[in-house]
Amino acid sequence: MANVRKAISGDCREAMSVMRAERTDRLERGTWLAIMALLGPASIAVRFWSLNNALIEPHPIRQGQTALTIQHFFSGTTAFLDYRSPLNGVLWNNVYEFPLYQWFVAQVMRTGVSLPISARLVTLVFFCLAIGAMGRIG
Repeated sequence: MANVRKAISGDCREAMSVMRAERTDRLERGTWLAIMALLGPASIAVRFWSLNNALIEPHPIRQGQTALTIQHFFSGTTAFLDYRSPLNGVLWNNVYEFPLYQWFVAQVMRTGVSLPISARLVTLVFFCLAIGAMGRIG
């Protein structure tokens, strides 16, 4: 409505530039959504291809520590905020992070899925949620 008033008042060039800017913003948002619609499923499909790989990747010590914590959650031998994790080979009550990820993976394992696959599935779900949140920021 403000654009129409500006055009009526005689400042037609400014109104046209504002309208072009709005159209460009819509195009950029549409382009972003199209790219995400194409690349999102492609990236998930590529990750599904390697879902059953071993947990020996670039950070084996960190992944091993997380896997051990998940095993303790799965077997029920530890509490949510009082869990043991390895530090220099010995189990200590060191809490490196809030164990929400480990708890989610243990819940997925209760459905019968193995630890590496359930850990990667939870990671993919968190990835998709993060992508969705990024799309809503702009």
